Amino acid sequence: MEDVRHIDDRSGRALDLICDWDGRIDKDSAAAAIYNTVREEAVKELLKPVLGPLHAEAWKATGRGAPALVADLRAHLFDLAVKDDRRGLPASKSWPEFVGEMLGRALDILERRLGPDMATWKWGDIHQLKPVHPLSAVLPENAAVLDPRARPRSGDGDAVHATGYLPVSAFDVNDLRRPVYV
Repeated sequence: MEDVRHIDDRSGRALDLICDWDGRIDKDSAAAAIYNTVREEAVKELLKPVLGPLHAEAWKATGRGAPALVADLRAHLFDLAVKDDRRGLPASKSWPEFVGEMLGRALDILERRLGPDMATWKWGDIHQLKPVHPLSAVLPENAAVLDPRARPRSGDGDAVHATGYLPVSAFDVNDLRRPVYV
C-alpha cells in the first residue's frame, strides 16, 4: 500500500489508516470499511471488460454463477497485485495507480454512505446482518414486526469470522452457513 498513488490529502489519510491497520475485519474499524470498499470497486472495474454488457447484471445476481466469479476474483486480487500480474489491469496502468483510483472511488462511496468524517466510519455500519423471517415474503405488511433489526457484524467472506455477502446486497451479511476452521 505504500506504493499506492494518492491524489489528495483524503487519500493520504485513508492510506495511513490502512497501513497502520492490524488487518482485523472488525465492525468498528474504519480501515476495514475502506479496504473492503476499495477491493469491491477494484473487482467491479476488473470484471467490466470480462463480462462486457453483462457487467451490471453480475452485480445483481444471486446463486452460483456471477457471485462465484466475483468471489474468486475478490479472493485472488491481493495475490495478483503482489505478483504484479497486470493482465487484467486497464492498459498502461500499474497496480499502485489502479489501486489509487479505486481508493478515490471507495472514499467517495463511503463519504456518501457514512459522512465526511473518516474517523467515524465503521465497517459494521455498512456490513450488517439483516435477518429476514420466512413469513415476511408472504406477509410483507408484517415484515417490520417479523424481521429482527439489522446488526453490525465483524468479518467478511475471507476472514476467520466469515460472514459473506453477495454483490447485490452491498455488504449485507447473507452467508452464515459456511463453517470456519481454525
